[in-house]
Amino acid sequence: MKRSLHLKLLEKLLLFALFMTTAVSWSQMFSENMGTPSSNTAIASNNFQNTSNFTYTGTADVRNSSASSGYTGSSGGGNVFFTSSDRTFQISGINTASHSNLVLSFGHHKTTNAANNELLVEVSTDGTTYTQLNYSRPTGSGTSGWLLITASGTIPSVPNLRIRFTNTSSSIQFRLDDVKLTGTLSAIPVITVGGTVAAQTTTYGTAAPFGTFTVSGSDISASTGITVTAPAGFEVSQTAGGASGYAATQNVGTTGTVATKTLYIRLAAATAPGNYGGNNIIVTSSGATQKTVPVAASTVDKKVLTITGITATKVYNGTNPATLTGATLSGIVSGDASLVALGTYTATYNDATAGTAKPLTITYNLTGSRAARYTLTQPTGFTGTITQKTLTLTGGTAANKVYDGTTADAVITTNPSLTGVVGSDDVSLSGTPTASFSAAAVGSHPISITGGYTLTGSSAANYTLTLPQQVAGLSAEITAKELTIGGISVADKNFDGTTAATVTGTAELIGVAAA
Repeated sequence: MKRSLHLKLLEKLLLFALFMTTAVSWSQMFSENMGTPSSNTAIASNNFQNTSNFTYTGTADVRNSSASSGYTGSSGGGNVFFTSSDRTFQISGINTASHSNLVLSFGHHKTTNAANNELLVEVSTDGTTYTQLNYSRPTGSGTSGWLLITASGTIPSVPNLRIRFTNTSSSIQFRLDDVKLTGTLSAIPVITVGGTVAAQTTTYGTAAPFGTFTVSGSDISASTGITVTAPAGFEVSQTAGGASGYAATQNVGTTGTVATKTLYIRLAAATAPGNYGGNNIIVTSSGATQKTVPVAASTVDKKVLTITGITATKVYNGTNPATLTGATLSGIVSGDASLVALGTYTATYNDATAGTAKPLTITYNLTGSRAARYTLTQPTGFTGTITQKTLTLTGGTAANKVYDGTTADAVITTNPSLTGVVGSDDVSLSGTPTASFSAAAVGSHPISITGGYTLTGSSAANYTLTLPQQVAGLSAEITAKELTIGGISVADKNFDGTTAATVTGTAELIGVAAA
């Protein structure tokens, strides 16, 4: 008796196991009985069995007349009625991704013995391109009415399957009920992740030291395996050691089992300065539950730029602003050369006086679309030069002189004025000048100061006077020299009542200047 009970119990366990195996491998994943309308109802207004889960559209309508019957599973409630050609009914949003070997069945009603498969059945993955499924039902006497149809053809495993029914006949009416999808339940992909990523800090233009985490998977169905997506500003690599191969996403493994893989993640060199916190690495694969790997708050600092090559030279003008040349930015990240540049600046000498190696105080700003990614170290330690201003002489008076065959010995009687003195600077002429005519011939000639003058006054060190210098507006006359005659004598004579005289000797000019 006990043995018999044990055998019966064992049989029940075996049957239960068989049922569970069958239930897991083969399942009904969609069923729609069209609801229970009280009257003819538009598809958009009908309360379908699965109204809250799927989308129902079309130009057919739902009725409660001629309820389905005569086949296993007929629900006997509402049915979709196709009155004439081009009337349609579509169910959208069916997720078949976790099933394979899909089979579509439906209750089919025709009003005449002649009708066959004029009610077109199609499936689509995108709502644009449709693929026809095939079926056939008997014709002839006694074949009208309801019949359970199983369509043949490939039904894709996708997240959003559309099933569309279209009446292609202008004379035959059809009814539709009890639409069912069954198939083999695929093994559910499982993703496993491990590790967390600690905070990272780097400077713009330099990738941060990497952190690591792991991913693995089982029953992966996607040919691309497991997709790992780095958060904004980060990049990920699966190259051993993390030395290269970084990108925004990585596909790890392929279908089936994905062995545990170490991945490397870092702030990318091109990531703009800022805070990157509270984001996760996203790990996905078709049909699997999404997993995340937390990344601690991380920071990219601005890159520091310096300036080299600054030079500054100007002529004394009584002020201390400097004009800079040759400034060059150092430290720009590769690829940013055209996107960041030196902008305006202010620069001053330590004072306004002439001199060399004068300390400069400089402030620059940056310009360009990527200027905000940098910090500029203001230049220090640069010096410049303020050169002495050259003054010129104007006016004054000079004495005329008698021709002596030379340009020398011009005498200044009134000092000329200094031209080019800045503002009220204290600078004047001092000393006894030497001067010359510009030509030795008789006539009026410009005068040049050849020496003797120096600059004096509290501001004199800021100026220079170049001599010799022809003085604008200063000239004097060289007058003709009076000559005498020598080398002759007149003999005495007795009075003869005339003025005639007898001259003896050779006449010569006395006072001619040396050549």
